[in-house]
Amino acid sequence: LDKGGNLAVAYTAIRLGENGPLLAVGRDLGAIVAIQQRFIEAQHEMERSYWRARQAESRYRLLFQVATDAVMVIDAQTLEILEANQAASQLFDMPPEQLLGRPASFGFERHSRGAIDELLGTSRTTGQPSEIRARLLGKVTATSVAATPFRADAAMRLLMRIRTMDMPGSPADLNATLARLVDGASDGVVVTDSGGRIMMANPAFLKLVRVTTEVDVKGRPLMDWIGMSDDQLSTLITQVRRQGITRRLASRLMSADAGVMPVEVSAALLTEGDQECIGFTIHSVAQPVALSKAAGDELRQAIDRLAAQVGCIALPELMQQATVLLERHFISVAMAQVHNDRDAAAGLLGVSPAHLDLAAANAARPTPESL
Repeated sequence: LDKGGNLAVAYTAIRLGENGPLLAVGRDLGAIVAIQQRFIEAQHEMERSYWRARQAESRYRLLFQVATDAVMVIDAQTLEILEANQAASQLFDMPPEQLLGRPASFGFERHSRGAIDELLGTSRTTGQPSEIRARLLGKVTATSVAATPFRADAAMRLLMRIRTMDMPGSPADLNATLARLVDGASDGVVVTDSGGRIMMANPAFLKLVRVTTEVDVKGRPLMDWIGMSDDQLSTLITQVRRQGITRRLASRLMSADAGVMPVEVSAALLTEGDQECIGFTIHSVAQPVALSKAAGDELRQAIDRLAAQVGCIALPELMQQATVLLERHFISVAMAQVHNDRDAAAGLLGVSPAHLDLAAANAARPTPESL
């Protein structure tokens, strides 16, 4: 064979006569070997696809946990709320400060409160995470409530995580829903290891830091983009380990194109996965943009020109021209606030990106008041 290859052959030997020679007849098994090889490769591909699907599911569940789960830190002795994140505030329709000091079961239906207290007591006694289903007070939505013990200095705390269960029942539908919610989140969501290195990030974070794919950030320190020193990061991670969550901290986000924007960073321990992870939520804070003197003068002059046409043009037409003028002005201000990010500007204005595209196309035409 060429290049020292092997050829699979099945031989059949027949003796010709009592003392005669042996006649060996070989059959080429190349086709059968090829089929077997394709079968093995198909099995390997199925295994790879399975593990890719499992990794994707784990990724979305972790990111979803960071982005949407209500998290509260509970005193293991009194079962009172010590800390709560913004999602918990929204779930119970109450500012985080008003949640502090309340019993952990206060926001649940009466018949669920005993189960909540038992869940927390079991987790405290066994030192193992536990989970139950419970129903919120005054709501038909069922929730999954998980409790995970951890130590804060010499005291024991319980990390109580609440997740609504109004999602499709099948695994495929659930994963699709998680993917849609994570990828559609407006805040940047990042999961890091205990050292602060990025394990996964959602599209909103990639957009904030101006990179194309998750590969560009995976394995790199989160502090490459967040304006914190190594000491500050170490302090933050220690605080998360001790307290379970941290409230929003003011910081700066540095993008790949050297842009800087103000952000609020919050963090929480994650209870899913085989290793200790920390979930970060990065919320962009729109920074007020001062109207330049030239822009202010231009706006005033345009309004003066419109006012000069009173008596010459009917009021409905004047209002239409004023609307066009103000729309362009507000779009310009919004774009300046978000560093010319069209999608973010559309979010600030409450319109679609397509609306801004149409407005930009119309802006190329002269305004009626300038004719």
